[in-house]
Amino acid sequence: MLQNQYDALVLLCYNIGVGNFKSSSVLTIVNGGSSQEYGSDIKAVWLAWIYSQGIENDSLKNRRNYELNVYNQGVYKKW
Repeated sequence: MLQNQYDALVLLCYNIGVGNFKSSSVLTIVNGGSSQEYGSDIKAVWLAWIYSQGIENDSLKNRRNYELNVYNQGVYKKW
């Protein structure tokens, strides 16, 4: 695992909580598994965490896209 991938996972874990992260499809895919709903599409499972109280939240969407840029490209550019 690269440093940028680790960093992005820590950001996600901090934001969604350790308990949610431990049972997330993101962690399953990172560990080599697949999601029943999304297969091995890391972007899709990551972006599943853009809802607050069942409603899509633009701030969370921006945060998740930032984390994905860190994870995939090592780009640490603030949203």
